[in-house]
Amino acid sequence: LNEQLKQDAVKVFDATFEKVDFSNGAAAAELINKWVESKTNEKIKNLLSSDSLNSDSRLVLVNALYFKGTWKKQFDPANTLDQPFNVDTEKTVMVPMMYLEDNFSYGESQELGAQLLKMHYVGEKASMLIVLPNEIDGLDGVLQKLADGYDLTGEVDKMFDTKVQVTIPKFKIETEIDLCDLLPKLGIKAIFDSTNSGLTKVLNTDEKLYVSKAVQKAFIEVN
Repeated sequence: LNEQLKQDAVKVFDATFEKVDFSNGAAAAELINKWVESKTNEKIKNLLSSDSLNSDSRLVLVNALYFKGTWKKQFDPANTLDQPFNVDTEKTVMVPMMYLEDNFSYGESQELGAQLLKMHYVGEKASMLIVLPNEIDGLDGVLQKLADGYDLTGEVDKMFDTKVQVTIPKFKIETEIDLCDLLPKLGIKAIFDSTNSGLTKVLNTDEKLYVSKAVQKAFIEVN
């Protein structure tokens, strides 16, 4: 690696560096997985499969996100009870439901056909925006409008503080996205080009460097 790049990465991003032998793909994947696991409170495991890396691998981009904040207005565990949750119009399951009555930022959108609720975490630098369809089978319609570019920020700007009775399920969300498919659709293509990635200055050698694998995994816990 270029020495100046390493110095800048440490100074700006507090980065660390470790040599990885991609010729032993399974060992390299295990090394990366252990690092990700340690940085995400052991919530994100096995980010890379043992056969995802090989001697042809050059640069691997991994993005792991773990979020578990503390609510500014916390739920009392004594108020958490098993209640019915509508999966769709035909299926209902019993899940632990948290309950809290307090002042929150709230809104109603006729265009989306949904209610909006914003709940802050401690420090108020982060918050969760909950969009609840008015109809049990209304989720697909809401998602489609958002995917089509509906201005959700405009709805957020119209929200107001009021007392709300909040009942939401405890849940965990874990998602994995292959960034090799997603990033080119967003116009980020060059870094995946094995012949002209624009990353040549990263190394002190003439070796071709490009991103051969890119994956993002996120874990969010709400309780």
